[in-house]
Amino acid sequence: MSLKDYIKSKSSQRQLALLRAGKSFIRDRIDPYPYRRYTSRHKCIFIHIPKVAGTSILRALGHNGSRDHATYREYKVANSSKFEKYFKFTFVRNPVTRFESAFRYYKSGGNQRSTDEYFFNIINQYKMSADDFCEFIADKQHYIYTPMFWPQTLYFLEVGESCQVDFIGRFESIGEDFNSVLTKLGVKGKLERINQSGSDISGKVVLSKNSESIIRDIYQHDYEFLNYE
Repeated sequence: MSLKDYIKSKSSQRQLALLRAGKSFIRDRIDPYPYRRYTSRHKCIFIHIPKVAGTSILRALGHNGSRDHATYREYKVANSSKFEKYFKFTFVRNPVTRFESAFRYYKSGGNQRSTDEYFFNIINQYKMSADDFCEFIADKQHYIYTPMFWPQTLYFLEVGESCQVDFIGRFESIGEDFNSVLTKLGVKGKLERINQSGSDISGKVVLSKNSESIIRDIYQHDYEFLNYE
């Protein structure tokens, strides 16, 4: 390659990089984090609680990008006007089966993020069962420090028990409940099973009664507010 061609190539690369940066800047100004294009398109806000089929819900709404496990607070701060106007919804799950899903996710490697790798190494290095992992999470208080294990009500309840979403669907009746969301939004969509935790790799997980008791203690507020037994 001649010097002239090299300079021309580098110039084109810089122009392309500037164009991409410009598009990103405009997109962020229009839809600042955690807002995405689907939120503006459908005038809705989905509070994505980890391990409650959120990826499938996002795909059905036309979002194929990154998953943002943002609480209502981030949405409210980013654009309070949209937060007040848009239809806000979330999906919740029985705390026990949600924990079992998180364990399978980490045991199979997750999405290779740093946190995923940390828990993957802990589980496999010490050959932890789901019960061992439950005690580890409780002992190290990861339900405070790690979003995957935060109480579900933390994502959508304001201090004083004020619910910040318009609709709470349940994983246990996700087909029917999500159809209600689609009807409300006037959107045609289909819910597919995406990003399932590696049950085929890790096998079925069943927690002991002692572990279930630990989870009930940690997530007592979830049990009470969401009426899980």
